[in-house]
Amino acid sequence: GPGPWTFAETEVCTLTHVEDSTEVTVVYDPATGTYTISVTTAVEWADSPVFRLRFDGPNALTIGTDQHTLSNDRRSLSVSDSGFGNVLAGIGRNLQMTALNGDQSVTVSTTDAADPVADFTTCPSPRTS
Repeated sequence: GPGPWTFAETEVCTLTHVEDSTEVTVVYDPATGTYTISVTTAVEWADSPVFRLRFDGPNALTIGTDQHTLSNDRRSLSVSDSGFGNVLAGIGRNLQMTALNGDQSVTVSTTDAADPVADFTTCPSPRTS
């Protein structure tokens, strides 16, 4: 079953969710201003021209990109961008997220993601000297 969505702040800001054999990680690197989402599964991802994330719930949304990359073992599919508002709103305000790549798909629950997403969106927290 699904584990909780969790937030952690180290040198980077990380949002993580593990469900069955799927791991979703969202990372923000303050040093580069880059966001990355990775969906890692037990099976290899196929090549597909477009990768989509579909969010189902009260604020349903589907977003797509052709800028995705696969890890060397093809089990992790990642997308990086300088803005992730739609992704974070999708995760934080809906019930589930489905990653779609060609005819492959994996679905994870986002029912408990609102608070961790809120923490993530304010990361990095202001440093006091």
